[in-house]
Amino acid sequence: MSGIERNPGGETPRVRLSRRAALKRSALLTVGLAGGALLQACGQGGTPPAAAPPAKPTEAPRAAAPPTAPAAAAPRGEIVAAMSQDLQSMDPANHVNISDWSVHRHMFDPLLEKDFDGKFVPMLAESWSPVDDTTWQFNLRKGVKFHNGEEFTAESVKATMERMPPGSQLVQAGLLWTSLKEVEIKGPFYTVLLRGSLPIGSMLHNLTMTEMLPGLGHERPGGVLPQAGWDRTA
Repeated sequence: MSGIERNPGGETPRVRLSRRAALKRSALLTVGLAGGALLQACGQGGTPPAAAPPAKPTEAPRAAAPPTAPAAAAPRGEIVAAMSQDLQSMDPANHVNISDWSVHRHMFDPLLEKDFDGKFVPMLAESWSPVDDTTWQFNLRKGVKFHNGEEFTAESVKATMERMPPGSQLVQAGLLWTSLKEVEIKGPFYTVLLRGSLPIGSMLHNLTMTEMLPGLGHERPGGVLPQAGWDRTA
């Protein structure tokens, strides 16, 4: 039980509490404090903090762009070719030089050629055959024209070979055709006979090195020039 104890001197009375009342008051005070703390905590943290956005994945570094190739030079309209030696002559019959043949073969062709197996193959002649011990017949390709527009015929072969008679100053005349006797046209301009003063065992081989020229030409110092086309003495 609680009671009020009065002081004899008129001072403010002091309240005396029983043990049970004191414990009850202590319990209520504790509950009140705990409830206030809980409300304060709920007031401060009632809404949970927003979660941090997920980190973006780290992007791999981009590869450096390849260097830009320099722009190709504009075509100049010409081709420069390096040769192992100077040309001896622009006349196809006045040399036996590989460098000269390398140039002339872009402009002229022989009657026949050798393949990589060493076999004779057609060029301006489609076929050939021996007539007798000293004579060969050549059947020529049709529809061929020189740079000057002239058609290739048996006249072209005759004009080319007759430039190299015995005693001629042309190099191939002295090395290849010392035994050549006659050139005969047979048939309608596309068959020709080459006849030697004796059997020419190297006839076909020699013809692979003799390039045909147009029949319409004239002599000038430095060689034969076609009536039209490029000038070999310029």
